[in-house]
Amino acid sequence: MFRNLTLAADGQASDTAVAPSATPEPRGIGKREIDVERIKQVLRRNRWLILGCVLIFLLGAILITAIMTPIFRATASLQLEQQSTRVLKSDELQPGEASIADSERFLQTQLDILDSRSLAIRVGDRLQLFRGTAFLDAMGVKIAAKGTPAEQARKQREIAIKTLHSNLDLSLPHFSRVVSISFRSRDRALSARVANAYAEALITDNLERRFRASSYARDFLEGQLGQAKTKLEASERAVILYARLAGLIDTGPALGAPGERARSLITSSLVTMNDTLTAATAERLRSQQRWERSRTVSPMQLPEVLGNQAIQELMRSRAELASDYQKELETRLPDHPTVRQAKAQLDETDGQIARLAASIRDSIRETYEVAARQEQAVQRDLQGLRSNTLAEQDRSVQYGILRREVDTNREMYDALLQRYKEVGAAANVTANNITIVDTAEPALTPAWPKPFLNLALSLLLGIVAATALVFLREALDDAVRTPDDVEGKLGLPLLGTVPRIAAAPIEVLGNQRSNLSEAYSSLRTALEFAGDGGAPRRLLITSSQSGEGKSTTSYAIARSFASVGKRVLLVDGDLRQPSLARLLGIEPGPGFSNILNGTAKLADHVVELDVPNLGFLSAGSLPPNPADLYGRAQARAVIEHFSDRYDLVVIDGPPVLGLADAPLLAGAVDGVVFLVDTSQSHRGRARAALGRLQSTRGKVLGIVLTMFNPRAAGYGNYGYSYEYGARPRRWLPQLVSDRF
Repeated sequence: MFRNLTLAADGQASDTAVAPSATPEPRGIGKREIDVERIKQVLRRNRWLILGCVLIFLLGAILITAIMTPIFRATASLQLEQQSTRVLKSDELQPGEASIADSERFLQTQLDILDSRSLAIRVGDRLQLFRGTAFLDAMGVKIAAKGTPAEQARKQREIAIKTLHSNLDLSLPHFSRVVSISFRSRDRALSARVANAYAEALITDNLERRFRASSYARDFLEGQLGQAKTKLEASERAVILYARLAGLIDTGPALGAPGERARSLITSSLVTMNDTLTAATAERLRSQQRWERSRTVSPMQLPEVLGNQAIQELMRSRAELASDYQKELETRLPDHPTVRQAKAQLDETDGQIARLAASIRDSIRETYEVAARQEQAVQRDLQGLRSNTLAEQDRSVQYGILRREVDTNREMYDALLQRYKEVGAAANVTANNITIVDTAEPALTPAWPKPFLNLALSLLLGIVAATALVFLREALDDAVRTPDDVEGKLGLPLLGTVPRIAAAPIEVLGNQRSNLSEAYSSLRTALEFAGDGGAPRRLLITSSQSGEGKSTTSYAIARSFASVGKRVLLVDGDLRQPSLARLLGIEPGPGFSNILNGTAKLADHVVELDVPNLGFLSAGSLPPNPADLYGRAQARAVIEHFSDRYDLVVIDGPPVLGLADAPLLAGAVDGVVFLVDTSQSHRGRARAALGRLQSTRGKVLGIVLTMFNPRAAGYGNYGYSYEYGARPRRWLPQLVSDRF
């Protein structure tokens, strides 16, 4: 074990137990753990408050449960359908299809009927609740005996109706048609009887209204049906008699059957012949157009000729003969026998082509003439049918009138007959759109109070209230601001705290009695106890991000160790944004990067500072990718070479997050000091950085809090007052913990 020495303004360090020198595994970096000890301390300090809150709530629940009268609830459920079960195919007396708004209005109407005064009176009469005071006594209602017996009975009736209303609960879930009817009373049997009576009363009222409507409709339809039957029979006899006298033959559907209107035999023939004429005319027009086109152009320009297979073969043969003829003319005279023979073959082929093209044009003309003769023949036949049809139309006018009358009478008779059957079926079936889903049964246990539920709720409320009181000031803050947060949130020992200062750090460090110098002296002491052999010889100073005081801390640690006689080399290891040379007022030149790539030697570029035993090596030339230099095996050898010549090598490293430089450097040193800026650092960011360092087997010695403001952290002056012989001040959480 070694002691963690924290800053005191007078040089006195307050000590706190820290883990052994071996770097512990940070809690919560690999997995999330609960600080059980901290929770135990919180619970131990507030045990009486927690116990008192829970007991108060439990006693209150027990008292309320003991003084309450048991109430029993019984529930019946009804299914409300706007449209009843379809026994009839169609029935206007039954509700038709309705919109969503109509359905909502229907359901609300049924709920209003259930909650109406008339239904309460029906229930009271059914169960005889208005006779005597037995119902009111069971409900715990007292009536003052005043007035005449008649007034007393009327008052008792009104109170009973109001009692039914006040203890009736109706529930209709959204998007459901099942309504729950619940009744509450002190008597479990009475609750079940009243709930069932409400359900039955609603069904009875609905059936009575439907039966009255069906009876009236049936009587009315019975008289109308007899009259329609007589008219239908008379109209059918009249149409058949007229058709016989006029000699009309109807080829339409049978009399009284559904389908097309009536059509005579002559009319049917006329329609067929008219369709034939239309087709013949269309064919004649197409043939005429082809013939007119073929007369005005050369036969060889007709598509029919050009598309003919024989013409195409002759044209290819002619092309070959013409080619041979031209070749002969090139070498011989026109009178040569061979030339004359080629010319004769060419002329013969031209004649065949002309004759074949003419025959194709003659076939087009013949097609047109045939189509014209067919059209004329159909026109002659159609003209004869037209004359017969005109003669028949005079006789068909009265026949059409009589037939339409038959169709009208039959439709009316069929509709009335179907209606009469449906209304009769409805009166016998008494279809209902309200059905019982569940009947109410006497409850086995009271609906209220519920002892176990009351105790559980009181216990839960007591725990919640106690937790709110205990942890009201416990901030669930992710920031790392206090020394307690280092161990609790990062799982690493605290090496020291560096206070926030307003002046330049280099100037303040020149004063050995300043708070900043004393803080780094305490940090040096903690580092000397960080290992069995004293302070690590190769030390890396880094943080999660830039701007957390790495350069100042590196210089202060190197200066502090140099002041006790150790030869120290301060190395600017941030090869991306070096700042130590600027901080110390030294001109940048070749340095660490040049040594790593083998272009310089250590002895040539170490600058001796004004502090004895303290040398400084700048960053050197900025390489394009510092990670490549740190990743080489030569980097570890160079750092080991530094430690051979100096007692301590302090490297001001780059930030961890977003870069691979710091994790590579961590594997090449003996220990890593991780800085946490209390004004901006958070647990998640710090844990991620520590995880990256440990992934390269970097040995993190502990945490240093920079920019620490004890007053803002809630520690008062945090030991910055100076007293000789005074007992070292300890942190407030540690004092509370020690008392328990």
